[in-house]
Amino acid sequence: MPFRSMKSLVIAVAVTIAALALATFALSQTSAPASIRCSACQFENTWTYKFCVNCGSSLAAAKQAKLEQLQQEQELARQAARRQFVEDSLAQARAAENLSAPESLRAERERQAAARPLALAPPETSASLIPSMAPVAPAKSDRPKPQRWYQTLLTTPAVLPRLFNVPTAEVLSSLDIYFNGGGAFGIEKERNFLGHAGLGLGDIAEVEFATQAVINSLQQGSSSVPTSAFKMLVLREQDRLPAIAASLRGTTSWHHFQGQDASVSFETRLTKLYLVATKHRGKVMAHVGLGLTDVRVRNPQGWRFREAGREMQRNLIAPFGGLTIQANPKAQVMLEVEGLPSYDFTAGEVHDGSAIKNIWAGVVGVRFYFTNWLAADTGVRYRSDFDGIADANIQANVNMLFPLGRLRSKQ
Repeated sequence: MPFRSMKSLVIAVAVTIAALALATFALSQTSAPASIRCSACQFENTWTYKFCVNCGSSLAAAKQAKLEQLQQEQELARQAARRQFVEDSLAQARAAENLSAPESLRAERERQAAARPLALAPPETSASLIPSMAPVAPAKSDRPKPQRWYQTLLTTPAVLPRLFNVPTAEVLSSLDIYFNGGGAFGIEKERNFLGHAGLGLGDIAEVEFATQAVINSLQQGSSSVPTSAFKMLVLREQDRLPAIAASLRGTTSWHHFQGQDASVSFETRLTKLYLVATKHRGKVMAHVGLGLTDVRVRNPQGWRFREAGREMQRNLIAPFGGLTIQANPKAQVMLEVEGLPSYDFTAGEVHDGSAIKNIWAGVVGVRFYFTNWLAADTGVRYRSDFDGIADANIQANVNMLFPLGRLRSKQ
């Protein structure tokens, strides 16, 4: 008899452990809800939206609070499931033990159970009557359990700090890393490759290493120069005020440009200071900015300065702007216009600062998100120095954002 009783207890404990493991695995995943309520206007939005379609407010804080609430509810559900499994297993073990006991012993136990006051054995303490069978887990702290690392990744498409080429007032989240690469393709006048790599600092600033396009008449097209930049958020977006950011971007050294004839060349460097404002309005996001570019030229070969000197300098002031329309949760329509420095030098002639001027470039296209961290930009690009629409070309970029700052170690 003791052997049969011990066997039934072992089976009950094994079933309990297996059931607990299955329940823990089934409840460990946090699925995103279908909708999220805006904390500003209480409007119900689709979960994948980043901004409220009614008032334009950011939904990031509301989503984070909703996910934390769901995790707490699931943790309570796991604890309730564990208690229920333990109670059911203990009841099965007691039933098996009673069946294996002699008839007289079962009758005596039933008589004692009927005589025992109900207050002495509340349902909550049933697990504590037989501690040797299945010990109850110690009480857990009320402190929220840290999120697992895979639950802290992007739950919505990443907000990127630029359109095709025009910057926005958005800055990268702290320690997030951003990569962008692409260019304009289609004709000989556009053969440059542009790339960006940025790192977010404390949710208020970012540093970036990139290439910037310039127009060089000696090469009969555009060229690119490496630059470094620091961008800082000056004002966060509020009800009636836009987000405002300031940035300083400059070349790392003097760069040598050569014409189709190797005997014609010059060296240049440039620094750009700009302010940009961003404002959301429903599904539309507008970006407007103003930039001041200090352009320097030296060491002309095959042509010369009008005024004697070692350098030629010109300050260029150019506004820029863009528009983003949220077509659906995975696609955005983007429009942008910007001014690019242009060097209009001709071999064998004399030039002054007026040969350095702005050329206007515009792009209309779409940004599509393959995943929340990987997006592709495709559009049509046209410049004010083109002869006609036959010179228009295709601009294509690939964007990747790695949210390293949002990863947390599993505690």
